[in-house]
Amino acid sequence: METVLFAIGALVALVGAVIMLISKNAVHSALGLVLTMGALAFLFLLLNAPFLAMIQLTAYAGAI
Repeated sequence: METVLFAIGALVALVGAVIMLISKNAVHSALGLVLTMGALAFLFLLLNAPFLAMIQLTAYAGAI
């Protein structure tokens, strides 16, 4: 089950990164970046690192 959740989180992070890179609209790029950062925070939670997950959301996604 953990492997499936990790794969889904990684896929969401990759999709968000691709959206961020190929989007011509700045707002869509920012939303892709937020999606990527949220997926990375989810991956940190799967690795039992809640502090890093909250820092990821607060420092990076919150700044956007």
